Amino acid sequence: MDLEKTSNAAKSDEPRTPDEVTDFNDRVWDMVLRKVHVVALYVFLQIVLVSFFQTHPAYRGWRIWVYTGQFLGAWCVFYGTLLRDMGFRANGGMVLMGLTVLALVPAAFMDPRSWDDFRVQVFLLCQIIPSVFLWGVTLVRWRILKTRYLAAQKEGLLP
Repeated sequence: MDLEKTSNAAKSDEPRTPDEVTDFNDRVWDMVLRKVHVVALYVFLQIVLVSFFQTHPAYRGWRIWVYTGQFLGAWCVFYGTLLRDMGFRANGGMVLMGLTVLALVPAAFMDPRSWDDFRVQVFLLCQIIPSVFLWGVTLVRWRILKTRYLAAQKEGLLP
């Protein structure tokens, strides 16, 4: 199957043909085996970001929430990458990567330890809330597409 057909098929959430499923499966394995995974980059950037704040007193009470947001954000990026590689639109991971890169800018040029507690907490909330929300949206989308796939498979339309 050529890339143009795959791109056209990606514009809908309709069940895939057996050839499309095989093509998507090959693309997923290609991504897993040969490409630097986007989740690794996301996790690395999150570790760098947290390292700026780990000595700030306001960060200490937020550790579990920050780690939870990072964990769910990494899963959002992972599932979003799989959805995109299978030809579906998924922008949650891209949004989280952008937010992380934008968050590194002020942290890199200003000493976060000089920030007041309120500013640090707002900054951390701007990382946690989108991660949790986009993880939920991406997971719901993943489950809807999985249900559609299983229904099409049950009807004999897919392998």
